[in-house]
Amino acid sequence: CDSVSCFVMQGENLRDRVSQTLGIQLGETTTDGQFTLLPIVCLGACDRAPVIMIDDQLFGAGQLDDLDNLFAGFRS
Repeated sequence: CDSVSCFVMQGENLRDRVSQTLGIQLGETTTDGQFTLLPIVCLGACDRAPVIMIDDQLFGAGQLDDLDNLFAGFRS
């Protein structure tokens, strides 16, 4: 999410970590086709900022410490 709340809560750092973890930049898709990294204006979860959405699930600040394991849980 790149809303004001996520921005204030260091959302750009999270975006950079996700980019590094997945090995892609904004607008790109992983080579296995599993993940595409896109910004979105607001996910409506400001109380958990910064947040990301994978499939239809939201993950907030406390859940984002180990991105490798988080993304591994969604790989097929």
